[in-house]
Amino acid sequence: MKAKRLRNISLLISIIGSLASLIGFSIILTQLLGFGKELTISLLSILISFLVGTFSVYFARAAKKLLRSRRIFLSYPHENKDLALKISEVLRKAGAKVWVDVEQVQPGESITLSIEKAISDSDTFVALLSGKPKPNLLYELGLAKAKGLKVIPVVFEHAELPTDLNDYYYIDLSTNMEEGFERLVKATT
Repeated sequence: MKAKRLRNISLLISIIGSLASLIGFSIILTQLLGFGKELTISLLSILISFLVGTFSVYFARAAKKLLRSRRIFLSYPHENKDLALKISEVLRKAGAKVWVDVEQVQPGESITLSIEKAISDSDTFVALLSGKPKPNLLYELGLAKAKGLKVIPVVFEHAELPTDLNDYYYIDLSTNMEEGFERLVKATT
């Protein structure tokens, strides 16, 4: 995560540096050619507009990635709703935006469409696991993997890992919940 953020900062700095270099070069060139102030300002305005327009997508992407909170989709069995809400509270205190169905899906809305949109808008998929995996978990996990989200299994109460998660390092809340919360915050934010 830190490497990705540093890469975005580096990209932003390199674009700003390129812009500053071109502006300086333009000023020196116009002075050497003997252009008046008005023509120099006009040329600089055109050059700046062109460069800002050309790199605006990169500026917007880099700024968006730097400024936004991590967006987390929390999948959980409904018998563990209280623990899921506790997890969402801990993650929110750390600055993350957490999507939990009981808080987000309104009466009359399609649950499936709400879940699909929420996963599509997320950066990380956290799966709270206890007992046997439910079919909705496998569906949500499939959507998250198809989008390329970071997947973090969180084990609680004798969880049976679905085969799709066997290769993932998980966080165990059953032995030390506070330590598990700390590890989850570190992994997601």
